[in-house]
Formats: sequence, structure tokens, C-alpha cells
Amino acid sequence: MCFEALRRMYPSSESCGDIMREHLSFHDRLHFTTEVGKYTKLVELLAELQFPEVVCLQEAYDLVEISRGGTSALSDRMYSMFADKYAINASGETAVLARRDAFQTVADGEGKPAWYLTLEAEGRKLYGDDAKLLKDWETTLQRTCVVQARRLRTEVSESASLLPKRWAAVDKMTRRAGSFRLRSTPRSGPVPVALCAVHGKGASEVGNAFVPALARALSTHFSDKAAFVLGMDSNTSDSDAFSAALESCGIMAEEASDPAARTVAKRRSRLQTQVKKAGVLDVSLKDFVVAWRADEAGEKMEPLVRGVEQFPSLKSGDTIEMLMPTAQWPFDHALLVAEVGGVMGP
Repeated sequence: MCFEALRRMYPSSESCGDIMREHLSFHDRLHFTTEVGKYTKLVELLAELQFPEVVCLQEAYDLVEISRGGTSALSDRMYSMFADKYAINASGETAVLARRDAFQTVADGEGKPAWYLTLEAEGRKLYGDDAKLLKDWETTLQRTCVVQARRLRTEVSESASLLPKRWAAVDKMTRRAGSFRLRSTPRSGPVPVALCAVHGKGASEVGNAFVPALARALSTHFSDKAAFVLGMDSNTSDSDAFSAALESCGIMAEEASDPAARTVAKRRSRLQTQVKKAGVLDVSLKDFVVAWRADEAGEKMEPLVRGVEQFPSLKSGDTIEMLMPTAQWPFDHALLVAEVGGVMGP
């Protein structure tokens, strides 16, 4: 069926080889169909945002492959545009980019870290009798990147918006006040933090349990950390339940949640490999950025995100005029930009 569609797209081409050559030529002219085009746009976005201190990426296969010494579609020059500015950390295809002039990253020791072993055990406890759910948990864990870092004290922008003026922005969000004894923060020198990225897999109930468990494990095992930052593609099909799970464990403030917001608006065609999803309209909330600090025991958490903005804007009340990706936006998820206050500064 897919090839029949191609024949109708290129009626002047007679042989299968001619049809494929014409289609591949067309394919390479579209930014959103090539990895190089997507990374070129990403570099442009980061530059417009004045290079955010932390960037969380999912499905960053090419960037991760080169960072591990392999090869990919990206040129050395393209890779250097990221590596010169950011320390690239990865787990699976998930990456955390920490800006070199803002953070000193701390290498983990050999073997699996304690927080990872804790989550492995938690997955077996919750889903040991369900092979499918346990596999979803393990895959999500393998696609979780956690970086220990020390944030250097740098000047911060006092701009009213985190996005360039020409970009659409969502309303500011506030965080609730804390009411428990927090860990002490150094008055001078680097601030110890943990930077995380997650790419969720499978059933919504797994994600609802996994992220709170991750927050508890990090807060407990990293007792020296003054703050934790997490950016994620949750892949949830029930954003209300997922948001409630984040609020319940204390890493996202209730007033920082917009249940009607959307970060995905797409419909897959038959000219791609996931044919089971072809023609299905997906307009949903899947992406989140949260940050928190914990009490001295790592048992109670307080949200730190005090502002989130989005582009393209799909917040509540907005009209979705075009599905992603487009020639101007070569991604199938919206970009989220968050401002973390308190121990890390804005």
C-alpha cells in the first residue's frame, strides 16, 4: 500500500528504482525527514534561546552515537556545535546536555549506581508477575539518564520571557511555598545538583509509578544534592493521571499544571514504518519539565519550577492550526523551556 502511494506521487517514473530515487530526492529536501535537518534546526533553536544551561533530549541517536566514539549521519562539524558548548551525557538514546560554562559534571563510578539498583528492585516488586509491564519498566529505566553535576555561579537573564520575543509563550507558573527543613545550600562555590532525562515506554501505569519512584530514589541516594531537574517525554496516554502522580509525590506544583495543554499534535502517514499508527490523530500532553528539592532525609520534596513556556504553543485555549512536524518545525513534539528558581537561581 505504501509503494502504491509512491507510484501515484510520481506517475512519470516507470521503474521501481526510478520511483525510489525520485522519492529519496524529495525526502532529502525536507528538514523534518532527515536527522541532519533536525539537528540543524536544534542548533538554531539553542542559539536563539542563548544556549540553555541544561537540555534534555529523547531519541538523540546520532548525537549519542558520536559521543560514544561511533559514527552517524552528523558531520564532525555539526557534532562540534554541540560538544564545544555542552558536556553530552547519555543512557540509551536519551541525553542530557550540560553547558560547560555552567556545570562541572561528575563521573559515576563503575557498575550500576545505587539509584539504578533501587529502581530495578522496585520494578520487580511491582511487576514481577507481569512480563509486559516489567519490560516497559526496564526499558524506561534503560532510557533514563542521570548526571551528577556542580552548578557554577553564573549571571542569569532577567528577561520577562524565556523564549525570544517572536515566539509564542505560555503563562507563567508559580510554585508552592515549602514548609519543611530543606538541605543546606552552599553560600558560595558550586551547587551540587542532579540533572535527569527520561523517555517513557509503554503502559501509562508504569510511567505513573516510575517517575515518582525515580524522584524518591534520587532524593535518597544523592543526599548532597541541593536540587534535581528532570525533563521527560512520558509517552503517557493519560496525562491527568500522570500529572496527579507528579503532584502527589511533590515534584510538580498543582498550580504549575495545565491539564488542557498539549505538547503533541500529529498524525502519521502510511509512508513510515509504524504502520499500526498510520492515520491515528494524536493530540496529547506527553512532555513535562519538573524540578524539586528534598528534605534532609530525602523523603519529602518541594517543586522548584516557577515558569514553563512552550513552542509551538498548544496550551489550553489555543487553536491547533497545523500538525507537526512542518518545514519550519521538524519535530513531532513541542519544545518546553523551564526556569528553575531557589537553590540554582533562575
